[in-house]
Amino acid sequence: MKKVFISMPFRGLNRDQIERNFVKMHKIAEAVFGETLEPVNNYFEAGDDNEIICDEYVSHTKIFYMSKALDKMSKCDYIIGIEESVMFHGCNIEREIAEHYIPEANQFFIDEHYLELPRISMNYDIDEEDQ
Repeated sequence: MKKVFISMPFRGLNRDQIERNFVKMHKIAEAVFGETLEPVNNYFEAGDDNEIICDEYVSHTKIFYMSKALDKMSKCDYIIGIEESVMFHGCNIEREIAEHYIPEANQFFIDEHYLELPRISMNYDIDEEDQ
Protein backbone atom coordinates (compact mmCIF):
# COMPACT_ATOMS: atom_id res chain seq x y z
CA MET A 1 0.00 0.00 0.00
CA LYS A 2 1.26 3.48 -0.82
CA LYS A 3 1.96 5.93 1.99
CA VAL A 4 0.85 9.52 2.49
CA PHE A 5 2.73 12.02 4.63
CA ILE A 6 0.32 14.33 6.44
CA SER A 7 1.86 17.74 7.11
CA MET A 8 -0.28 19.68 9.56
CA PRO A 9 0.10 22.02 12.53
CA PHE A 10 0.30 20.56 16.03
CA ARG A 11 1.14 23.64 18.11
CA GLY A 12 -1.68 24.72 20.39
CA LEU A 13 -3.76 21.58 19.80
CA ASN A 14 -4.58 18.78 22.20
CA ARG A 15 -4.27 15.12 21.20
CA ASP A 16 -8.00 14.83 20.28
CA GLN A 17 -7.84 17.87 17.99
CA ILE A 18 -4.69 16.52 16.35
CA GLU A 19 -6.38 13.16 15.77
CA ARG A 20 -9.48 14.78 14.22
CA ASN A 21 -7.33 16.86 11.86
CA PHE A 22 -5.21 13.83 10.99
CA VAL A 23 -8.30 11.76 10.09
CA LYS A 24 -9.72 14.65 8.03
CA MET A 25 -6.45 15.10 6.11
CA HIS A 26 -6.18 11.35 5.51
CA LYS A 27 -9.73 11.23 4.05
CA ILE A 28 -9.01 14.24 1.82
CA ALA A 29 -5.77 12.61 0.60
CA GLU A 30 -7.54 9.37 -0.36
CA ALA A 31 -10.24 11.32 -2.20
CA VAL A 32 -7.73 13.52 -4.05
CA PHE A 33 -5.29 10.76 -4.98
CA GLY A 34 -8.02 8.20 -5.69
CA GLU A 35 -6.66 5.26 -3.74
CA THR A 36 -6.42 3.76 -0.27
CA LEU A 37 -3.34 5.17 1.47
CA GLU A 38 -1.46 4.34 4.65
CA PRO A 39 -1.10 7.55 6.64
CA VAL A 40 2.31 8.20 8.18
CA ASN A 41 2.23 9.58 11.69
CA ASN A 42 4.71 12.40 12.18
CA TYR A 43 3.48 13.53 15.59
CA PHE A 44 6.20 13.15 18.20
CA GLU A 45 5.39 13.29 21.88
CA ALA A 46 7.63 12.79 24.90
CA GLY A 47 7.16 9.30 26.23
CA ASP A 48 6.20 7.65 22.95
CA ASP A 49 7.88 4.25 23.16
CA ASN A 50 8.21 3.84 19.41
CA GLU A 51 9.71 7.24 18.64
CA ILE A 52 13.19 8.65 19.15
CA ILE A 53 12.82 11.48 21.62
CA CYS A 54 15.14 14.45 21.75
CA ASP A 55 17.64 14.20 24.60
CA GLU A 56 19.82 16.65 26.49
CA TYR A 57 22.56 16.45 23.82
CA VAL A 58 20.38 18.12 21.17
CA SER A 59 20.76 21.90 21.21
CA HIS A 60 17.99 22.71 18.74
CA THR A 61 14.91 20.66 19.60
CA LYS A 62 12.74 21.99 16.76
CA ILE A 63 15.37 21.15 14.16
CA PHE A 64 15.71 17.66 15.65
CA TYR A 65 11.97 16.98 15.31
CA MET A 66 11.85 18.52 11.83
CA SER A 67 14.63 16.18 10.74
CA LYS A 68 12.63 13.20 12.02
CA ALA A 69 9.52 14.38 10.15
CA LEU A 70 11.50 14.86 6.93
CA ASP A 71 12.94 11.36 7.32
CA LYS A 72 9.39 10.00 7.45
CA MET A 73 8.34 12.19 4.51
CA SER A 74 11.20 10.77 2.42
CA LYS A 75 9.62 7.31 2.66
CA CYS A 76 6.16 8.37 1.43
CA ASP A 77 4.60 8.32 -2.03
CA TYR A 78 2.29 11.30 -1.45
CA ILE A 79 2.05 14.40 0.72
CA ILE A 80 -0.95 16.39 1.86
CA GLY A 81 -0.47 19.58 3.83
CA ILE A 82 -1.53 23.16 4.27
CA GLU A 83 -0.86 26.05 1.94
CA GLU A 84 1.65 28.67 3.04
CA SER A 85 1.01 29.86 6.59
CA VAL A 86 2.38 32.83 8.49
CA MET A 87 2.19 30.90 11.76
CA PHE A 88 3.22 27.32 11.08
CA HIS A 89 6.79 27.39 9.81
CA GLY A 90 7.32 23.62 10.07
CA CYS A 91 4.44 23.05 7.65
CA ASN A 92 5.94 25.64 5.30
CA ILE A 93 9.29 23.84 5.34
CA GLU A 94 7.64 20.48 4.61
CA ARG A 95 5.59 22.01 1.78
CA GLU A 96 8.64 23.73 0.29
CA ILE A 97 10.64 20.49 0.29
CA ALA A 98 7.73 18.59 -1.23
CA GLU A 99 7.38 21.17 -4.00
CA HIS A 100 11.03 20.66 -4.92
CA TYR A 101 11.40 16.89 -4.51
CA ILE A 102 8.00 15.18 -4.80
CA PRO A 103 6.23 14.99 -8.18
CA GLU A 104 3.52 17.65 -8.44
CA ALA A 105 0.84 15.01 -9.09
CA ASN A 106 1.68 13.44 -5.70
CA GLN A 107 1.19 16.58 -3.60
CA PHE A 108 -1.92 18.42 -2.46
CA PHE A 109 -2.17 21.45 -0.17
CA ILE A 110 -5.32 22.85 1.42
CA ASP A 111 -6.19 26.12 3.10
CA GLU A 112 -5.48 25.88 6.84
CA HIS A 113 -9.02 27.05 7.60
CA TYR A 114 -10.30 23.54 6.79
CA LEU A 115 -8.58 22.30 9.95
CA GLU A 116 -9.38 22.76 13.60
CA LEU A 117 -6.62 25.14 14.69
CA PRO A 118 -6.09 27.30 17.76
CA ARG A 119 -6.90 30.97 17.53
CA ILE A 120 -3.54 32.68 17.72
CA SER A 121 -3.34 36.45 17.71
CA MET A 122 -1.13 38.10 15.12
CA ASN A 123 0.91 39.48 18.05
CA TYR A 124 1.95 35.92 18.88
CA ASP A 125 5.72 35.54 18.83
CA ILE A 126 6.02 32.83 16.18
CA ASP A 127 9.77 32.66 16.54
CA GLU A 128 9.38 31.47 20.13
CA GLU A 129 6.68 28.86 19.48
CA ASP A 130 7.53 27.84 15.95
CA GLN A 131 5.72 24.75 14.57
